[in-house]
Amino acid sequence: MLRTKFWRGLKKSLRDITGHKFDIILNYDKLRIAVRQIEQADSSPEKPKTAKVAIHHSDDINEMKALVKDLTSEMSKLKKDISTIQQNRHFSSYGQ
Repeated sequence: MLRTKFWRGLKKSLRDITGHKFDIILNYDKLRIAVRQIEQADSSPEKPKTAKVAIHHSDDINEMKALVKDLTSEMSKLKKDISTIQQNRHFSSYGQ
């Protein structure tokens, strides 16, 4: 009973790995030792994984670049219009 309670209390991943030990070993203490050995071996430091580079779709990037370019030119045009309006006001106030 203690052996069964111990094994069922393990994480599912560890139960999956140690299922054959549970079937073979009938003594609780021996099962516990075997499971802990497997757990130690399984939790050994993993090899560093290589980072995955995010893949950007070139069409999306080109579309965004075009949009930024359009917005920039529109902003420049608006700045020129504002400057022209301010100059016209300035000159018209002196002309009156």
